[in-house]
Parts: sequence; C-alpha cells; structure tokens
Amino acid sequence: MLPSFADVDPEAVKILPKVLPVPLYAPNGRPVLVHLYPLYAADPPPDGVLEDADMEDEDDYYDWYTYANASKRLAYDPASLAALQIMSLSLVSASKAGLIPNKWGGVLGQELCLD
Repeated sequence: MLPSFADVDPEAVKILPKVLPVPLYAPNGRPVLVHLYPLYAADPPPDGVLEDADMEDEDDYYDWYTYANASKRLAYDPASLAALQIMSLSLVSASKAGLIPNKWGGVLGQELCLD
C-alpha cells in the first residue's frame, strides 16, 4: 500500500473513511481508471512557512504541497489536474461539515472558489 510504495511510516498517515475516493480517468493519456484515496497526515508539516517546504524532493515520494503548487505541477496533465480539483473541493466540503480536521494552516484547496 502507500507506506511501502512511498516509504512512509504507516503511523504517519490516517485514512479518511468519511471522504470518498476520487476517480482519475486516463492519467497522462493512458486508458486506465485510478481511484485516489485521501489520507490525512498524522504529523504537522515541516517547521517554518509552508511555502518554503512546498517543493518536490526527488529523494522522497511524500512531499508537502500547497494547492497552487500542486496544480502547477500537474498542469501538463489535465486529467490529473481535474482529479486534484475534485479532491480539493471534496476535502474543503468535508472540512466545512466537520468530518475532517482543519489544522496546520487549512485544508488542501481551501483557496478554491466556485461561482
């Protein structure tokens, strides 16, 4: 599962059972369907301003991203970007309903607005 793939301690993430998985259709143009399951970090982000930690670490599969930088990182793949947007809106909605915590600066995608 994720801990073995991403070299993450199983205690470092929590499953969010009240948030549904998000479908990712044809990532990178490949004819596949991937279900993205949201996880919650058990520990806070690195010390300091989050934007300072908001970069990819080539030696680590598990990185902290703000929504703005995650969306820039996925801009090359419209399908992955769409899944990020759907997941972000889902997390924001779940947070507003009190189903997931809102701490450490907020929830991924909290800056998104729908008209």
